[in-house]
Amino acid sequence: MDENHTLSLSIDDQATLRSCKLHSTSDIDLALEETLAAAKEKQRFCIAKRWTFNFAGRTVVLKEEADKVAGWLNRFTAVGDIVANVDPVHIGLPWAGIRLLLQATVSEANQMTSLLVGCEIALYMANRLRAYADFLYRLPVTLTRTNFETAVTELYAHVLRFLARAIRIYQTSTTHRALHAFWTDSDVAGFEKVCKELEVRVDIEASNCDRTLSAQDRERVGNLKQDLQEVLEELKKSHRLQESLDRLETKIDLDKLPYAKGAMYNSYGDDYITCHPATRADVLQSIYDWAQDPL
Repeated sequence: MDENHTLSLSIDDQATLRSCKLHSTSDIDLALEETLAAAKEKQRFCIAKRWTFNFAGRTVVLKEEADKVAGWLNRFTAVGDIVANVDPVHIGLPWAGIRLLLQATVSEANQMTSLLVGCEIALYMANRLRAYADFLYRLPVTLTRTNFETAVTELYAHVLRFLARAIRIYQTSTTHRALHAFWTDSDVAGFEKVCKELEVRVDIEASNCDRTLSAQDRERVGNLKQDLQEVLEELKKSHRLQESLDRLETKIDLDKLPYAKGAMYNSYGDDYITCHPATRADVLQSIYDWAQDPL
């Protein structure tokens, strides 16, 4: 992949990403820690607000989106320095810009929804791209490998383009930023749609990578493809975990529900209170009569 993923970006996007790219692993580690801390703060904020929001016809529980953002960031923080140095996705993402987005003050539910859902999708795709990149660099040089690399590069460029737009809005004046969300609902929905289309193409090209190989290489690449599919499946499960984009789980904290004093079960304490003598008198009499003469 190298720097090819930036070639299809606009000059403005390239400039924005360069301003946010960190070059040393120590700087990246620090930015990741601060980004994760910002995501956890968004978690606490969403818990306090108990926000849900209708996004693209689906109900989003914002606390769950913040949970998933933190989960994807944790996957990056778990990478060691040696691995990070050779991981083009890890070192290529604009971590300084992602940190700014998650640290931004967002007080409206719809803007928080777009921010968290957008970041969640982008970070999910970034983790898929890492799996694709690992598979790519283990392949022998063939035309099918080149086709796969091109597809991966297009997906990576799409993710960077999406992030660059939001970072550029953040870098404008505070007044302008207050009037414009980092992403609109349609921006995020469109981004997700294209991601799925490009993802399908990448998977097809990955499946073609062993077609022109020798029997020995085909067996080795077959094993690599199996490993890749296992990683992608695990990532997909994490992406769908508590998936508020596809379903709504109503979660009620019963301890926080209001109640009328004295109306709870056993709320009478030590007092023993019986029913009024006239309660269900006719029903009880019918039972007594039946008991005496059941026929």
